[in-house]
Amino acid sequence: MNKVLILTDFSAASTHAINYAQTLFGDVPTQFCLLNAYPIELEAANGAIYAMETLRQAAADELTQLKESLEAASLTPTHTFEIRTLAGGPVSALEAILANESFDWVVLGATGAGRSEWLGSVSTGVIRAATAHVLVVPATAPIRPLAHVVLATDANFVRSTECLDPVKGILEAKNADLTVLTIENPDRKETKIAPETLDRLQLYFDPAKPLVYYIHDNEVVRGIDAYLETHPVDLLVTVPHRKSLVDALFGRSVTRSLAYHPRVPLLALYDATPVTPASTDPTEVPFATYL
Repeated sequence: MNKVLILTDFSAASTHAINYAQTLFGDVPTQFCLLNAYPIELEAANGAIYAMETLRQAAADELTQLKESLEAASLTPTHTFEIRTLAGGPVSALEAILANESFDWVVLGATGAGRSEWLGSVSTGVIRAATAHVLVVPATAPIRPLAHVVLATDANFVRSTECLDPVKGILEAKNADLTVLTIENPDRKETKIAPETLDRLQLYFDPAKPLVYYIHDNEVVRGIDAYLETHPVDLLVTVPHRKSLVDALFGRSVTRSLAYHPRVPLLALYDATPVTPASTDPTEVPFATYL
C-alpha cells in the first residue's frame, strides 16, 4: 500500500493536487494523509493559548469536512483518508511529521507564489526537506490519462535504480512512454551521458523502450524549458542530489528552480544515497549534481 502525505491549505490549488493524486494512483491501495499547518501565534499576551486552540480546532474542522467530501466522492474503495494538523509553517510541519512517520510520497499543489526563487516557495522547501518522493502539481495541470513521462537527468550519478521504481510503476500502470532527457553543455565533455549508464536504464525499464533526447545548452533549466515548449509532457521527473557541493555553495538546484514555478507536474524522486563529487573545484562539479 502507498502512504501519501498531502499538504493542504484548503486552496483550489491544493484541492486540485488531491484530485490529481487520486487519479494518478488509480486502483492502487493508497492511504492518503491530509496535513494542514496552521500558524503559530507568538505574542505572549493573555488569551494566546486560547487563540492557538481556536486555530487548531478550525483547521481540524475544515480538514474533517474535506475528508468527508473526498470519501463521499471517491469511486475507489482502496483509497482511504486520514487527517493531521500541526502548528507552524508547511515545511516545518512536514519535517515534524516525517521525523516520526514514514511516507512513500508527499504531494502538494503549486501556483508559483513565493517571495523569490532564492528564498524558495513552499514547493522548493518541501523538496529540500522531504525524505520521500515529492509530487508538485501545478494548479493548471489537466487531470487526464498520463501518457508522456520525461526523466530529466544526466544519469551518470544514478548509483542505484531503486529510486526509479516509482517511474517504472507509473509506466507499467499507465502504459506511458518514457523519454530520458539530457542537457549537454557543448563546453563540458563530462555532461555527455555515459553509454553504460544508458544501457543500465534501458535494461531497468525493459520492456519499456525509453527514448533518449539530447539538447545542447550551457543552461540546464533553459534546456529543459526548451523541451517543454516543444513536446507534450504529462510528468517531469528529476533525481535531486542532496548535499552536493554546488547545492551547499549556492543553496539551489535545478529541481528546486523547476519546482518554484512548475509548468507541468514535477516528480522529485528521493534518493537516500548522497552524491559526493570527487573534485572540490566548483567549476568541475559533475553535471548531474545540478539536478
